[in-house]
Amino acid sequence: DLLVDFNKNPKTAKIRYELSKLIERGLVKKMDRSNYYIVTKKGWVWMWSCLFQKDYFVNPLLSISFKQELQQIANQRKKSTTRIRQLNTLLSQIYQDIRLVA
Repeated sequence: DLLVDFNKNPKTAKIRYELSKLIERGLVKKMDRSNYYIVTKKGWVWMWSCLFQKDYFVNPLLSISFKQELQQIANQRKKSTTRIRQLNTLLSQIYQDIRLVA
């Protein structure tokens, strides 16, 4: 959702508002004595769950019946590297938008 919101001319007020929502939920925290923010453990869990829910939880009844197949798919290296690339893209977009505020 953030990528969709920020691809259209990002405004500093909107970025600050979205960042404050992430901070309130404990997904991001500000580093001591700096203008940088880091993703917390809870934030990483949230990002991974957002990425995987589209693939595996669209139809939960089917997910239960195909549990072994889903585990094999999740362990595939190709899927993992794709997810890591998506996370890196998301983090770099957030980082660029936060730098606009600072």
